[in-house]
Amino acid sequence: MLSAIRQGGWPMLLLLAIQVPGLLLAIVYAIDPRRWSFAGALGCAVAQLFLGGFGTVFGYIHVFSAVAGADPSTKATLLAAGISEALNCAAFSLGYVLLWAVPFFIGVARGRRQKT
Repeated sequence: MLSAIRQGGWPMLLLLAIQVPGLLLAIVYAIDPRRWSFAGALGCAVAQLFLGGFGTVFGYIHVFSAVAGADPSTKATLLAAGISEALNCAAFSLGYVLLWAVPFFIGVARGRRQKT
């Protein structure tokens, strides 16, 4: 897990900065469904997906700029490392959203039950 964060580069820190409050807001929404926690949890999930896409694109840009000026014998190694960086950001983002969805949709179900 820590090696994936290291390989993901600095965009992973942005992802982690959004993941923790977003997951806490989803848990708060599951416990007590209110409008402010719904908006906060949903906003964090959307931001997480955008940041995951940004980290993926940034990783691909990073790898292709490194491969462009590299020695032909090291191109494969640089390409593999850069693609790993990009895919770690995407996987972290998608994994978070799957983890976030459980308490969030519990809150949605509880909120609908309370309205009726």
